[in-house]
Amino acid sequence: MSFPLDPSSYQWSQQSPFLWRRRALASESMWIPRPKELHEMFIRGTISLEPSLPSSTLKSAVRNAWRKLRFEFPELVAKGQYQDGKPFMQCQIPKDEDEINEWIYRTAFFDQGLNDLGFEGQRENHFLRKQAFDLETASLLLYLELDTDEDSVSRFHLMLNMDHEATDGIGTRILFGKYLSLLAKVLSGSPGVGQGEIEWAESSRNLSPPWISIMDEEQVTSGPEYDEMAQMNKTLLLENMAQNPGLPLLTPPSPPSQQTHFITLSTTQTTTLLASIKTISPAANITSLAHAALVLAVLRSTPPPLPPTFSSSCWLNGRSYLRPTTQIPQPVKEYIQCCMSFAPIIFPDLSSLLPAKDASKNEIKHKLKKACLVATSEYTKIRERKSILPEIVVLLEAIGEAMSTAKMQNPTTPAQRPTTAAPLESSERTTLAADRQMQLLLSDGKAEQYIAHSYPHPSSSPPLFTVEEVNFAANADTELIVRMSSWRNRTTISGEWNTRDYERAYIDRFLAEVVGTMLAIVD
Repeated sequence: MSFPLDPSSYQWSQQSPFLWRRRALASESMWIPRPKELHEMFIRGTISLEPSLPSSTLKSAVRNAWRKLRFEFPELVAKGQYQDGKPFMQCQIPKDEDEINEWIYRTAFFDQGLNDLGFEGQRENHFLRKQAFDLETASLLLYLELDTDEDSVSRFHLMLNMDHEATDGIGTRILFGKYLSLLAKVLSGSPGVGQGEIEWAESSRNLSPPWISIMDEEQVTSGPEYDEMAQMNKTLLLENMAQNPGLPLLTPPSPPSQQTHFITLSTTQTTTLLASIKTISPAANITSLAHAALVLAVLRSTPPPLPPTFSSSCWLNGRSYLRPTTQIPQPVKEYIQCCMSFAPIIFPDLSSLLPAKDASKNEIKHKLKKACLVATSEYTKIRERKSILPEIVVLLEAIGEAMSTAKMQNPTTPAQRPTTAAPLESSERTTLAADRQMQLLLSDGKAEQYIAHSYPHPSSSPPLFTVEEVNFAANADTELIVRMSSWRNRTTISGEWNTRDYERAYIDRFLAEVVGTMLAIVD
């Protein structure tokens, strides 16, 4: 495989007065052929109002802020299309107010009840309401905690649903924070945010450029170093990861259903854990500890013989490798479109990391420290790399092309993302054992980077509303997604999986083992 890369070939171009298109970039090519169900991401905020508001006032503000978000971030509705067999991202700009009102009707939903539905309950509610309009890439559900005879709202739950073609998990959080800012402006009566006329054709000026066109000067798209890293990524993704240990899949599969489980540590537990990590190494952090704990938990569930190494994937938020522009002065906090890259976290000598089934806390602590030092060293290598964004582009697009070809040849068979291998050449068709599947660890960092505790933000006056809790989940394929995030100085470890592949009780126990292993470091 050769690795040519031409950043200029990804620019947006105008196809008609209200239609813009560009070539699909990197992981976008892999999302387009996948089943729509697997694209779904959901973020939910629990929000308190002070003072309370009439429900009609809040609903009107929610619609108006949604309308404004569509203008400011037109890629909210970007979706993948094929032209002459090639994948493109396409963005339709509304022609007029009638068209935007129809879009709001299809994508903004409202419900109320006496009790909090919880994340999974509201996600199911949201999914049922949007099914009739499932081609949309973004939707919103406002759920009011409200008696049917009442009209004053003091607490509500807002859920944003995004399609992975249009953005990624960090982009979803950024959009949620931007939406809450707009909602606060509408509620406060800020000028220019209400029902005034909008020149929708001007919205195209707000389209974010493809990230490959605004990379910092350290990112390279050719040369020996670029070729070496691109080849390494290919070998890791298509060959080495096929040997990874993994959790057993259900045989036969059960009826499919997306599930999520959250384990949130207290503020005290989080503070103590963060301090204990530094006893391993000053360079260690909670991400390297969680990665080590996940590996140990997987090893304990894997029958012998173990492979010699574990080539674990690290999917990176690439926004810190973008340069500021006039349109996007803070790309880390403002860039919406998918912007991810890949690097390996390699654990050698797995047999030395495997705890005994009846291991004491001291033994687990010893193994955890050893694995954490390995992970810390691997993450340090990633941080020290200057160029990391472009090296995966051609490979992901080749995998996407193979997935698209397979889908066209077998249109009735759901497309599957090759988590360890891709059907590029016959010699590369290595796959993980059919009855086991590897896990992904995604460290999302502090949600406060994108979402404020209260709004308006910043403000010297008392807030209009306060965000009490934030939760995020994406729909999973055959892998278990283990996610780590932080909100209000509390760390959450969560799991996302499909009941087709795993029993809930099994995953709940596995996640508890990961968290318990992490806490073993605390004296």
